[in-house]
Amino acid sequence: MQHWLVAYLITCAVEIPIIMAMVRGLHWRSTATHPRLDLAAMAWALQLTHPILWLVNPVFPAGTAVAEALIVLVEAGGIYWWAAARAGVSRGTHTRWWCLLIAFTANAASFLLGLLLVLL
Repeated sequence: MQHWLVAYLITCAVEIPIIMAMVRGLHWRSTATHPRLDLAAMAWALQLTHPILWLVNPVFPAGTAVAEALIVLVEAGGIYWWAAARAGVSRGTHTRWWCLLIAFTANAASFLLGLLLVLL
């Protein structure tokens, strides 16, 4: 449990700022009363995929790659929903690609940091 908690906190510390920075860079702003809090809540909610990955616990590199790819798709869907429903962004292909890029970038950064920490 302790290893999971450390990994979860590192994942949050890496992914949440990346997601928030990229969404802000696109000028996607929530229409909520507290837009920054709304964005932070969305970024944190995406981290609910982390315990699922730990429960699946893929042993082989191919399994890890498939699990990470599925998580990127799920998180991109969450960002897309938030962008369309909460920030009023158009529901086009362009938005979908941005959401995939945001999810991929955040997950790649935390995965690479985790891999580096394991190897050290």
